[in-house]
Amino acid sequence: MKKLYRVLMIVLPIFVGSASLVNLIFYLSNQKTFMSLIFSIIFFFLAYAVGIKNILDIFKEMD
Repeated sequence: MKKLYRVLMIVLPIFVGSASLVNLIFYLSNQKTFMSLIFSIIFFFLAYAVGIKNILDIFKEMD
């Protein structure tokens, strides 16, 4: 169960960050988007930062 939690805490933030990136690309190409520009940028940076932090935490625990 603990491994599943760790995998989800890496995959879900990266998934949210990727969805925000796609939304940002749609916004910049003048297509209809489902989030505002500010929320897209915030979710993009926040989600990738959390995902990378969780990856680094796992590497630190392995040592």
